[in-house]
Amino acid sequence: MEFILNNNYMKKFIVKIQVSLFSSEPVQEVLIYNKDQSVRETFVLTDNIKNIMKDEPKLFFYAHIDKNKKLNIDKSAKWQDW
Repeated sequence: MEFILNNNYMKKFIVKIQVSLFSSEPVQEVLIYNKDQSVRETFVLTDNIKNIMKDEPKLFFYAHIDKNKKLNIDKSAKWQDW
């Protein structure tokens, strides 16, 4: 995954992490995206993601993209209406 970065690459934003509830795929996936969907990517559901999701199908977190264009999930955020 590669993100287009501007000068504010370390600026925090909120992402929704949503676990795939129904899938024909052998591996469960999660969708991670921000409100305007300028950041949107599907990942394999890892143990690390399972741990932060606490058995919830969707939660919100602060995130940022680092200098290496890697998405970093930070602390949890309040529920958003989007």
